[in-house]
Amino acid sequence: MDSKGCNLFIFDLGNVALDNIECNSLIRDKLSLGRAFDDDYRAHDDSLTRGIISAEGYWEDCQRRLGYPEYRDCFYSYFNPSPIEETISIIKRLKERNLRVVCGSNTFAPHERRMREMGILSLFDEVYLSHLMHLSKPSLEFFFYILEREKIDAERAFFIDDLASNCKAASLIGIKTLLYSGEDKDEKLKSEFSWLE
Repeated sequence: MDSKGCNLFIFDLGNVALDNIECNSLIRDKLSLGRAFDDDYRAHDDSLTRGIISAEGYWEDCQRRLGYPEYRDCFYSYFNPSPIEETISIIKRLKERNLRVVCGSNTFAPHERRMREMGILSLFDEVYLSHLMHLSKPSLEFFFYILEREKIDAERAFFIDDLASNCKAASLIGIKTLLYSGEDKDEKLKSEFSWLE
């Protein structure tokens, strides 16, 4: 197992520790924004997740440019994820072994607030969130930032994410990875961490 013997475990949040993370389609439909919302949000996603612009600032800009309604904290209100129990169980078992477990996630302030209220972030020894770091995956700098603050060599770290591009970036600097995707993703996760049983 690649994970056995590692001292730092970095978990992504969306689609790894949390399910049902999609909220933009709800925002679009509830506020009757149309498909243009999807395209515009995608064009600004990187700036939002790196904390270059705030959710409120983005929305105010959309009000001017596109005639959006009042903000009403919609990125928070319509974001209602649920924990992925298989992943949560592994996080807890790693911590029972006194191993260091952190999250490394692309997100932004409204989603962070919801996740803190849920208690999901309190599971981790430390949280590394892109909008606070001003770095986002799959940049190599994102991973170097975490390794530097954790004072650990890449070869002693293990990273779990649902996107191949993020796993590839981590592996380029020597971090061991698990791509958590596909119909057999839970089986792959259980197999990788079978040494915890």
